[in-house]
Amino acid sequence: METRSKILNSARKEFLAKGYNNASLRKIAANLNMTTGAIYGYFKDKNELFDEVTKIEIEKLKRLLEKFNKASLHRPQDALEFLKRFPYDEQVQKQMIESNLDYYRFMYENREFFVILNSPIKGIMYKKYFEEFIELDYKDSLELLELLYGEENVSIYTKYTLRLLIKSSMESIMEIFREFETFEQARPYLEIYIRLYTTAFTEFLDK
Repeated sequence: METRSKILNSARKEFLAKGYNNASLRKIAANLNMTTGAIYGYFKDKNELFDEVTKIEIEKLKRLLEKFNKASLHRPQDALEFLKRFPYDEQVQKQMIESNLDYYRFMYENREFFVILNSPIKGIMYKKYFEEFIELDYKDSLELLELLYGEENVSIYTKYTLRLLIKSSMESIMEIFREFETFEQARPYLEIYIRLYTTAFTEFLDK
């Protein structure tokens, strides 16, 4: 592993363990038997190092979201039948909840990053990442509706309301992240939320 990657790996562990404010460049360097000065040869300061680590975690999360959404886009009719059964079929509900929980489990494994990104200190700087998530989820969800019903049949009202639903979803999930420190603590609330969100999304079907 090259030196830069080793620094990023050490920094990731330090940020996750201590948060942004309490993380120490000295500790990150010591864990690699390096000097702090050596780290400055790769990153100008702690903020730039955190930025780079965060970009890696964000890209992982985006790939996971894309993988989750693309499964529906490859077989839209199957996704339609699956979603239509969701409100009354317990087995379908269980499958949907479990697949969504995998996504949130990954987020909890990296909770410190997402809490920091949503903090007053970093929130403005990293707002673009949340906007990217919203846009990515909106784009895939809209594509599914257009594949099912035709682009010309998806109204501007549906598009607008769909974006609102996805935006409120991200904001609600971050509220859960701030409130509960572990995945197991959050899981019962996440399960209820997944049911609510998926039921709301089914309202767009056949519209």
